[in-house]
This record gives sequence, structure tokens and C-alpha cells, in this order.
Amino acid sequence: DVKWAFERTAKADVPPTAGSLLMNIEGYETFFKEQRELYREDQRALDEVSGIRTPDNETIVIRLFEPDPEFLKKLASPLLFIYPREAVDADLANRPVGTGAYRMRTGQSNDSIVLTKDDSDRAASRLTRPNINRIDFIYAKDESQLFQKFARGEIDWIPEIGPEIAKNVSDTTYNLIPVYQDRYRINSSSSYRNTFIHLNDNFRGNLHWLKNRLNEFGEDNYELRGSYTINELSVPDDELGEPDSAYMISFSEDYLVRSFLSRVRSNYLQPDAEMRFFDTRVADSRTAIYTKQSDSFHNSYIDLNQDYWIKINSRIIQLYHPHISGMNDNLVPWKLFIEHIRVKSDESRSI
Repeated sequence: DVKWAFERTAKADVPPTAGSLLMNIEGYETFFKEQRELYREDQRALDEVSGIRTPDNETIVIRLFEPDPEFLKKLASPLLFIYPREAVDADLANRPVGTGAYRMRTGQSNDSIVLTKDDSDRAASRLTRPNINRIDFIYAKDESQLFQKFARGEIDWIPEIGPEIAKNVSDTTYNLIPVYQDRYRINSSSSYRNTFIHLNDNFRGNLHWLKNRLNEFGEDNYELRGSYTINELSVPDDELGEPDSAYMISFSEDYLVRSFLSRVRSNYLQPDAEMRFFDTRVADSRTAIYTKQSDSFHNSYIDLNQDYWIKINSRIIQLYHPHISGMNDNLVPWKLFIEHIRVKSDESRSI
């Protein structure tokens, strides 16, 4: 399962960021390129990564091209989670597996996932045992709906607020504005995310017009908590021509990406052209814009293409109600530390 999970990161249907962490393994880069450039399986010469061996059922041997003192830290990335092959074959997205302190309750709704604490003997042997009995993950279609649920008390904690909520509840130094200081609590984490927005040079439409229009964007044109870097887009001097009726963007669930590009669309493209999210996360010749993301843990490990239009650096900001305590500063943006979280009870609230 370990060997299979690592080799699966090289497959064409898996985002390439995970593979960036394994390129130092002997044979991995060649296997990676073959999987993504030779689509006919009968033309491939490799069926495994030579630098990953399993001499028996309890041993895995990984050989690197050169010493890497950070390699074990890379293996701690969630991009390299290990899971059994049969779980993927049986639809891992809807039937997850894991060894955590919680179990997923069956019969989930479309807008929430419910976890309940595992009180079995297996869980009792864990080094850390959280006290929270139940965790509900609540989905929202957009930031406005998310904040409304939070304001009504349906959500206790937003581990990472988006740009619109941040602008509405905090000042530029991430302190709550006076109207919310008695109602909510905020925590500015030391971890951060980097969002890269790229123009796709393989786009089959009129990309010159789009680049020329986007070059009008300036740092003062968008109110954003954080910092960002803008690279001027190269546009030939020839005739720009007529714009396409619509420019497609690779799909993103990230609130920052959606908010930012919606503002770009309304300020710089309309009414001459439309901008829409496509139904796939992978950039192809139909998509004019695609995005990549990294974070404070992966930045030094993942080789990101620096030929971007805009790079956005955003802090991880938590928002929660006063009856929640024990919030820790997230050292990495993808881990939620819940071991010390407590929920204060009162007459109107059950734990």
C-alpha cells in the first residue's frame, strides 16, 4: 500500500504537487514523466519506481539520488497520505479510511460531515486523546452564507476566513473592528497560503486581448488582506483582435480565488467578455486561467512555476465565538489542533 500510494502520485489524474516531494527518489522522475507524457500504456517501459522496494510485508526501502535531511518532513505532508489500494477502488471520497481519534457518522447530509469520538480500545492507545465528543463540518456555498451561519451561532469556529469575511470583521492589522469585539474572537496565525494565478499559453482562444486587458490591473485596484506580487504579461505589438465571448478558469473552491477573479471580471472584462469557472481543476486548451496554491509548509519543497501573473500571500485567520477556548496557532495551515479546545456550556447550549 505504501509503495502503491507513492507511485500513484505520478499518475496523470493526480495533481503534480505531491510528486514534487518525491523527485529525489531514484527512478521517480522518469516514471512520473512517462505516466504523464505517454498516454498509451503499451508504449510505457516502466511499471514501478525502481527506488521504492518492499522486501517483505513490514519493510519499505527508499533510495534517494542524494542525501536529503528534509525527506522525513516531506513524508509528513498530507499530500503523501498512505491509504490501502482497495479503499481507492471502493470510492475513497465517499468511504474514507483512517486511524484518527474520530469516526465518520454514516448517512451524511449534503451540507455537513459529522465526526464522533472513537472510544474503542484502539483509540485508547493514542498518544493524544481530544476531549471534544463531536465535530460537525459545515459547508457553505459562499462567504456570505458562511458568515450568516456563524453569526446565527450555527457555526462555532471558522478555522480560515476568506477575504470578504476578513474585510468585514477586521482592520488591516487583523484586529476585530469595534462592533464585533464583544461578540467574536479572532486569531492571526503564523502560517499562510500562497496563491498563484497563471495565464495558460496553450489556450486556443485570443489570449493576447485578455493579457492586454489584465495589464491594466494595479495594486490599488483590489482591497486584499495580505500582500501580492504582479508580473506584467507579455503582449505582442500586433493587432489584439476581438475578445472571446467567455474566458474559462480552472475550477477552484478557494474563496480568495473566486472573490479575486470575480472582481477582475467585473472591473476589467465586462461588458466586452465574460469569465467563468470551468468544471475541471486541470488546465487544458479550453481554460485561459488556472491557479496553483502552496503554503508555509510546502513552499520550500514544491517547485512552482514562477511564470505567474499574480502571487497572493494571505495569512491564516481564525474566527470563533467566545464560548470556544483553547485555540492554537496553526503551525501548518492544513492541520487543525483540537486537543486543547473546550466548549463552555450554559443554559442554552449543550456540549
